[in-house]
Formats: sequence, structure tokens, C-alpha cells
Amino acid sequence: MRVKLQLVMCSDEGQEETVTDVMTLNENSQRIEHLGLTMAEAKQLLRTLQQHLLQHQVDTFLDRCATCADCGALRKVKAHASRSFRTLFGTYKLYSPRLEHCDCTRRKTASFRPLSALLTESVAPELLYMEAKTSSLVSYGMSLEALKDFLPLEVTLDVKTVRYDTLKVAKRLEAAVGDEQQRFMAGSPSAWDLLPRPEGSFKVGIDGGDMYTTGSRRSTTSRLLLARVRVPVERIEFISIVVCCASHERRHHKWPVYGSPMCGLTPQNSWT
Repeated sequence: MRVKLQLVMCSDEGQEETVTDVMTLNENSQRIEHLGLTMAEAKQLLRTLQQHLLQHQVDTFLDRCATCADCGALRKVKAHASRSFRTLFGTYKLYSPRLEHCDCTRRKTASFRPLSALLTESVAPELLYMEAKTSSLVSYGMSLEALKDFLPLEVTLDVKTVRYDTLKVAKRLEAAVGDEQQRFMAGSPSAWDLLPRPEGSFKVGIDGGDMYTTGSRRSTTSRLLLARVRVPVERIEFISIVVCCASHERRHHKWPVYGSPMCGLTPQNSWT
């Protein structure tokens, strides 16, 4: 059986404008591995669909910019060029002409590239999201291999590119968060007991890490493990913190939770 897949572009009125053959599949149904699409066929289908759809969208955008928005005159093409755009389903070269401004309105520049207003970056946001998400869970190399297994990415995509994209997303998120806030409770610590008890659930999720002491001659390492709590406030008074020292000795520290009877300044003798 032959399966022919076509991409049909329709106008806003619903009329068919273009019909493009995407791919033809020779499907068998004799064995279980013949059922459905294979990974290679799915990658080829996504890559071809992305190419035709992306090209149609870019051509539509450039057609709107071909005429002057003030007088309607046709703009002259000053230079022909192309630029690459990396997406979740492959990297594509798109036509990016340089157009001259119309003389009807005074401009700061004599020419411009209209595609620069549409493609503010050379990487699609979804690809940046997937690279940053997978790289936050595993190494850059394993993240790259996992993305290549399921997505029709370019063979030339390397670990350095994934690392650069992930760090770019991280810097953007750090800038959106703003400056770190050292304290979230206003007023002096002596007045915190007078504040009303918070309502609802109390959620805590704190990561662990290693602490290094460098004040003595021999530096020691302590591993800090923090509990994860999700219970009503009235049922919790402290969070247990376990510190594993380099000598394999464990110390337990009680961290009071705001709103509990134990809330206050941390006592010096709370280490047990």
C-alpha cells in the first residue's frame, strides 16, 4: 500500500491555493514492526513539513514588507542574502533581502532587512527550551544525543552549541528574577512572634550540597541534606537538617518554621 502525504495551503476564505507533495510511504502490514511510522519516516516528515511551512510563512511576511506602508510604492531590492534559522525540526536557510526605504518619508537609514524584525534570534524558542530542559537533567553530551535520537536535528550540532544556548537561557532567567532578596520578612526579629500565623499549606523544597571549610590548615567537607516538606503549617514546627561531615559523623539541626511555636532566633545548642 502506498500512502501519499500532501500539504495543502488554503486562503483565509478556505480556498486551496497550493498543493505540495510532502512524501510517499510504502506501507506494509505483514509484521508488527511495519505498523505506523518509523522513527526515520517521522523525522523526514517533520523536517519536510517544517521546511514548507516555514518558507511559506517567511514569504508571506516578506510580501507584506515589499511595499511602502506610507505610500504603497514597491521597494527596491538593494542586496540579496540568506540567513540560517535553527528550529526544533532542523536548520533552514531563509531568503533575507535588503530593501531600500521609500523616499516619501525621511528615515535614519537608507535600507533595512525586514526579516531581522521577524527573526530576532537565530534559534527558535522551542529549541532553546528543549536544550535547556534536557541539559538541566543530564550532561550536555547526553542531552545532545537524546535530542538527536527523537528530533531531526542537524548532524553539525555539537556540545558547545548546546552549552552556549543553555547558558544563554540561564542568563535570561537570572535577569528576569532580579537581585537576590536576603530577607522576606519585614521588621526586626523580635517582632516576628507578633505576626499572624500563615494559612494553608507550607511547601518546602530545598536542594542539598557540599560545604567546605578553609579556615583551618586542613580543609574539611560537610554535606548538607535538607528535608522536603508539604504539610499544613499547624502540624510542623521545624525542618530537620542533616549535616554529614567528612568524618562520617552526622549532626541533626532543627530549623524552626515561621508560624510554629519554635519560631524565633535559632538557639546555639540546637545541634544534636
